Amino acid sequence: MFTCSFQCAAGSILEAMADAIERAWIVLVCMSDTYKQSASCRTGSKDQIYCKIITEAEYLYKLRKDFIPMRMQDKYNADGWLGALVGNKLYFDVSDMDKLRANMPALLKVHICLRVQ
Repeated sequence: MFTCSFQCAAGSILEAMADAIERAWIVLVCMSDTYKQSASCRTGSKDQIYCKIITEAEYLYKLRKDFIPMRMQDKYNADGWLGALVGNKLYFDVSDMDKLRANMPALLKVHICLRVQ
């Protein structure tokens, strides 16, 4: 997933993010506190203009795309808007290499099952 660590006027990045989600048949949502906090961006102006953009997660939800949540940060529990998006979906803990290796077979099975639908 893309993050919102860019200027609000970065239309080409937003277009690329939207195009990637529109063309994807499944999206991996990489959950961490850093990702959750990246939902808003601000400009560097002295007025500190805040802007809220449609994040990739909101766009993913709007398009009703299938997604697989993946926990990237050890012991992270999604809350707020990210918790609402993920809900009770099964997630895969890939917060370190051992967990990634252990969860890869199940992740691939889910990937294949969703692809067949």
